[in-house]
Amino acid sequence: MSTSDNAAHYAQLAATYDQHWSHSDAFVTWMTAGIVDALALRPHHQIIDVGCGTGLYSRRIADAVRPEKPVLCADPSAAMLGHLRATVGLRPVLASAEQLGGARPNSTLADVPLGSFDAVLVKEAIHHVAPS
Repeated sequence: MSTSDNAAHYAQLAATYDQHWSHSDAFVTWMTAGIVDALALRPHHQIIDVGCGTGLYSRRIADAVRPEKPVLCADPSAAMLGHLRATVGLRPVLASAEQLGGARPNSTLADVPLGSFDAVLVKEAIHHVAPS
């Protein structure tokens, strides 16, 4: 799928995205607890959710961990980030995984040094990372 096709696809999907993926509140709660446990997340960690979409899991992680710094919610879709509800502890970042990795220029994280993340979550998004 081309970049413009991806953008159009997620612009159309953004309004109902959480309904498609949230299976049930119990599932999202269970999965979030698993993520927090597997990554051993602590309040002092700098967390980034790459491909966060609407922030379905980022919100729950922020509620569970209460991080000292906002969870960085990165997604290349402005439409998806537009549905990231205003939540204390979340910071939207309009960027692709390639931009975050330095393969493509992006200054949206100029104030966050490369290599400063304690935890990187890439859930349901790795298939969007372009092959090198």
